[in-house]
Amino acid sequence: MSRQAPGKTLAATVVALSIAGVLKELGDGMSIAGQPARIVIALAIAAVVAASCWCVFAIFKGLFNRAGDPVGDEDLSQNLAQPPYFCHVIDTVEGARRLTLDVTSKVFPISNIPLDVVEAAQQHNNRRLIALVERSSERTVGWATVWPVNPEAGRAVENGSRPDDELVLADLLPRSHNRQAQYVVVLAVGLLESHRNLPGSTLLRKLGSALLWHIHNEFYEDEDGKSLKILAIGDSPAGRRMCERIGLQANGAHAKFANVADPKPVYCAVMTRRNLREKIDQNFS
Repeated sequence: MSRQAPGKTLAATVVALSIAGVLKELGDGMSIAGQPARIVIALAIAAVVAASCWCVFAIFKGLFNRAGDPVGDEDLSQNLAQPPYFCHVIDTVEGARRLTLDVTSKVFPISNIPLDVVEAAQQHNNRRLIALVERSSERTVGWATVWPVNPEAGRAVENGSRPDDELVLADLLPRSHNRQAQYVVVLAVGLLESHRNLPGSTLLRKLGSALLWHIHNEFYEDEDGKSLKILAIGDSPAGRRMCERIGLQANGAHAKFANVADPKPVYCAVMTRRNLREKIDQNFS
C-alpha cells in the first residue's frame, strides 16, 4: 500500500462525516417543511449524495491505483530487457554476401566458399543460413549453415566418401523441396574470435538451439511422418563438441579433406520431428 494511504483514508472519513451532517440537517428540515419545500429538499439531498459518492470513489480509486496499479503493456515492454543477442534466418542474396565478406571469410580464410557459389546457393535455397546478431551494434558475430541435400550426396557424406566442402549446387535441394528432404548437412557453425570466450559458452548454446529449431521448423512435413538424417563432420575439437551438443554422434566413418592431413570423423543422428524437439529440450532448456 502507498505511503499516502493513511492521509487519503482520513480525507475520505472527513468527507463521509460531512455528508452525514448535511443529510441530518436536511432531514430535520423535511420534518417541519411543507410539501413543496420537501420536494426541493429531497432533490438537494439526491444532488449532495451523488456528488459525495463521486468524491469518495475518486479518493479511493486514487488510493488503490497508487498502491498497486497493474503495469500496462507499454510499461512492461520497457521494463523487460531484450536479450543482447538474437538469431535470424538470412533470406536474401545481399545478406548472404555480407555474411561471407564480414564473418565467414574471417573465421575460415582458407576454406571459405567462393562468393559466386554463395550467391548461387542463396538464390537456389534461401533457408540455409542462420545469423547470430549482436543487438546493440547490429553486427553479425556468428552463423550456422545447413544444406538439405539429395539422397546420393547425403549417403556420400554419411559414409565419409565425400567431405562436405565438396558439395556443389547440384546437391542442394531447392527451397520448395525442403520439407521432403531426407538428409541435411550442417556445413559450419562458427563465431568471430572476439566472441568465442564469453562465460558459459552462451553464444554457442544460443546458436546451437537456433540451428535445431530451424531444422525442426523447416525440414519436416509433420510430427512423425519421416525420420530426417542430420549429418556433420567434426573437423576440430570445438566442432566435435558442437556436434555432440546438438545431439549428433560419431558414426565410425571418416572424411578426408584435400587440404588436411588426417581424416575427420562423421557425426550423425536420425530423428523424427518429435525426437528433435525432445533433444532441444534436453540439451538447451
